[in-house]
Amino acid sequence: DAGVAPDRIREIPNGVDETVYRPPTEAERSAARMALGIAEDEFVALYQGRLEPYKRVDLVIEAWSRLAPEQRGRLLIVGTGSEADHLEELAAEDDKISLEGPTDDAASYLRAADVFVNASGDPTIHWQEGLSVALLEACFVGVMPIVTAGPGNDVIVKDGSTGMSFPMGDLEALTTCLAKAADDPGLRRRLARQARAS
Repeated sequence: DAGVAPDRIREIPNGVDETVYRPPTEAERSAARMALGIAEDEFVALYQGRLEPYKRVDLVIEAWSRLAPEQRGRLLIVGTGSEADHLEELAAEDDKISLEGPTDDAASYLRAADVFVNASGDPTIHWQEGLSVALLEACFVGVMPIVTAGPGNDVIVKDGSTGMSFPMGDLEALTTCLAKAADDPGLRRRLARQARAS
């Protein structure tokens, strides 16, 4: 309690530049994939954000490694942070995982992606992440989100309607979400459209 009357509190949501973060044309999507050496028919999952322990990018890598070979197109991990070296080690044996480092052009990666993955959350600490700007950007570009169920994410992602969500830290559930998305392009497109419209 900060001593502020409730009627004096206003919520100002995060914003997104819709001139940059918008659904790509077919040509823009093809160009984005070509620049990354990704084939048109490959399933592409994207994580964009800080590489810190509570972001649980390690969980994303492990879930990806459990997919069937035909489901594993490319996992792109974009960002930097204290976990970068550890994540490089985890992904070292897998040529379907690419740690891209930091970028000033997040939209170009989103144009190439089929799903956006955010596994943030650590049950051993009090999780206080708000509404992710990276999640908003993904939705505006028309990329289906797969996220941890929890505060912030739940504002946008309703499981099975505007994306997929899974319990915090649940490897099996995250793997299932990725497998469903990999197997069903129509589902990805439908949930992405509904996420953008929400």
